[in-house]
Amino acid sequence: MNRHARLALAASSLAGASVLACRSPSAAPSEPRPIVVGPVRGAAAPNVTSEVASTGSEVVAPFDLGLGRTMLCVRAAGRVHCSDALETDRPLTASPPLDGIEDATQLAMGHDFGCAVTRAGAVLCFGNNSDGQLGAKLRADRSDRPVAVVGVASAKRVTVGFAHACALLDDGAVRCWGRNDSGQTAGRTSYLPAAHELVGAEPVERVTDARAVVASGRTTCTLGRSPPQTWCWGQPSLADHTIGQAVVNERPVVVPELAHFDEIAANEGAFCGIRDEDVQCWGKVSMLARGPTMDEAAMVSMHVPRARHVRLGQSFACALVEGGAISCWGAGYSGALGRGETKPGFAALPPEIVKGIPPAVGLATGESMACAITGAREVYCWGSWRHGGMAERREPSPVRVRVTE
Repeated sequence: MNRHARLALAASSLAGASVLACRSPSAAPSEPRPIVVGPVRGAAAPNVTSEVASTGSEVVAPFDLGLGRTMLCVRAAGRVHCSDALETDRPLTASPPLDGIEDATQLAMGHDFGCAVTRAGAVLCFGNNSDGQLGAKLRADRSDRPVAVVGVASAKRVTVGFAHACALLDDGAVRCWGRNDSGQTAGRTSYLPAAHELVGAEPVERVTDARAVVASGRTTCTLGRSPPQTWCWGQPSLADHTIGQAVVNERPVVVPELAHFDEIAANEGAFCGIRDEDVQCWGKVSMLARGPTMDEAAMVSMHVPRARHVRLGQSFACALVEGGAISCWGAGYSGALGRGETKPGFAALPPEIVKGIPPAVGLATGESMACAITGAREVYCWGSWRHGGMAERREPSPVRVRVTE
């Protein structure tokens, strides 16, 4: 009996169902992996007071901004505040903090869930749990109260994908949990929607010295310290830009073509990374770059010199460059390029500097919006986002958003 059959049988008994088969892989909705805001190494930010985490020399940003599709959250003073709307006349911390998180050092948001790392190294997650993405072996489909991920201790950072997440530990090891239909957690637990109680964090074999983790919808990669190699697992065509492989990599493999990247970021189907101070993208990049053929196997240079930080939305990307400017490119229909107007259609527009914001030290992206954080802890956002329930607010030029009163 193979592992899928064994786990399906176990899930049937736990769920009280007579038959439960593994759901066949299907295309997940195209959603981004929202990224947190934090100071960039080497960036001049004299007015930003940094904290030092208990793990040693790791610098903790004063606050993080997580832009999920259904939740907008901010980590400030160790607490996490979430809202279903972003309003320029209401501080981000005006919403009551989530219960149970008092000393968070980092925040990351997925499609419809979020996770925070505590100073003690635990990971607490909240939101949707339909794929076990809360990692708490929880029977419920959702938890608005943060729950502890089972199997994680001494975490330094957490990274989230569409419906899975991974923790980077102090010693460079990685543990992942959540949806695993394409092997994106590298775990032995299959994708079993009805068996949330089986899903906790599992160690990623072979990865022992990671310095960063990036999670797409069905792919996960780590950047190694020494040697500076990149390991990937999950859906291979998006991980190693090598099409023609029909099977998934359920265990990590080294991808030589992705060596020596300083940073890699992802949305649901595309990756961008910084190497030699330039941004290169691959995967499903038809809305990020122009070209006669957008082969997923191609590595496309975006010609963004002196790049320090890169983040992706659903159909656009932005980079923080030396000196604090932010350059955005991709489809312009949502206003997320910050150019003062929207452009109909999905044609990719080339990189262009966003005007009207002071020098930035951090950058965050959501599905259809981007935000910059300045050295004075000011936040400027542009693009499209929820504004009071389901109504959409569109701001193609940057507007200032208050973090606190």
